[in-house]
Amino acid sequence: MKIYEDLKQFDRPKNGCILTAGNFDGLHNGHRAIIRRARAFADAHGMPLVAMTFKPLPLQVLAPDIAPKLITPLIMKRKLLGEMDIDALIVLDTTRGLLDIPAEQFLKDIMLGALNMKYIVEGSTFNFGHKAKGDIPGLIGWGADFGFGVELVQAHAEVIDGEKTDISSTLVRQLLQQSRFAAVKTALGRYYSLAGVIEPTRGRGHELGFPTANLQLYDKKQLIPGDGVFAGFVRWGDSFDAAWASADYHGAAVSIGPCSTFADGQWQIEAHILGFSGKRDILTGKHMLISLVEKLRGQEKFNDVDELVSKIKEDCRRTAKIIGDLDLKV
Repeated sequence: MKIYEDLKQFDRPKNGCILTAGNFDGLHNGHRAIIRRARAFADAHGMPLVAMTFKPLPLQVLAPDIAPKLITPLIMKRKLLGEMDIDALIVLDTTRGLLDIPAEQFLKDIMLGALNMKYIVEGSTFNFGHKAKGDIPGLIGWGADFGFGVELVQAHAEVIDGEKTDISSTLVRQLLQQSRFAAVKTALGRYYSLAGVIEPTRGRGHELGFPTANLQLYDKKQLIPGDGVFAGFVRWGDSFDAAWASADYHGAAVSIGPCSTFADGQWQIEAHILGFSGKRDILTGKHMLISLVEKLRGQEKFNDVDELVSKIKEDCRRTAKIIGDLDLKV
């Protein structure tokens, strides 16, 4: 998959392309259904499949105070899209100027002009252009005028809590905020992962007998599912690509939030990697993915260090049991 962040560099296909566009936040199973349909359409018409997305999300520019947290930072979104057999990915810089372009002009200048779109494949909630006035009915009308086709993909549903439920980024955020990680996995088709770089630690975990890898997120706007202690697993590498490609999965007890047992407890994301015997600082600077499987408990303030250590041991035992029952190659 070729990635373009400058439309001027895009090699406009002479015979046209199939386009699917959107925020694709989470790249959940609903997004995947749209992209699969678009891939099939591209193959049937002998045209390349082009995906177009935006950085940052438009609402983060228009209304940053109420914009939702990210499910997937751009570095992860690119990787996930790249695994879906897309030919080219356009990443548009979301400026106020871009967002102020009227929908019909955006269609003419970018979709038809720069990309030479012949078909667009979208879900029913797709919108674009100034004040999101471009929508599916509008596209169908413009398609008749300008000679392109519109393929509508119905909402994709999965069984969650015994009921068929339409999958959306909003739903995934709600499930994450409720720490319903099994349902999140059903919606995403994978475990939810936090991504970033391992930063130097103060060494307190090491002193307690439970050294941790502390994660600095790539994007501080990524959604954190609340403070607590979680069973999960990690993988790491010298780069994000290496971490993503790694088949070396390690169970980890993950703490998110401040350790309030200590007066100077700071908010952090830290993973105690089960069975890891390397030196404390060997992981510093590595890139890491932390995948969350189950919430074990909330953050607690303990009476003393011995009580804290006893609870951490219990967290590790429970994590080992939960992770031991999983196929981590997912």
